[in-house]
Amino acid sequence: MKRLSVAALVLLSACTHATPPPSYWHLTVPVQAAGPGDAERLIRETVPLFGEVADAWARQPVRRSELPALLAKARKVERNLASALLGYLSLPPEQPNREAIERRTTRLQELLTAIRSCIKEVESSL
Repeated sequence: MKRLSVAALVLLSACTHATPPPSYWHLTVPVQAAGPGDAERLIRETVPLFGEVADAWARQPVRRSELPALLAKARKVERNLASALLGYLSLPPEQPNREAIERRTTRLQELLTAIRSCIKEVESSL
């Protein structure tokens, strides 16, 4: 059984904890909204990539030769999270279990903010 990093566990818990969204959050990548089932699939697929990016960035300094691959993974994480978020945001207000959906969107926004910070740092290191 593969052990998950702390970052991956944070991403897995994205749908269970609520905190206020950052007031400055907005979408910056072109994505298509995922349906609810697709959003959940995208989140599951993103967990290992998010963990890889976070683990690589945590073991500073990252070798310059590793930065392009790290940046590509971080951008894929950003696209997947943004697509999942758009999927949840496109659900009608009368959708059952609205509180859970709002918790998910809040956590996805926080994770997008974190991965965008990583992307900016990697880009400035190239």
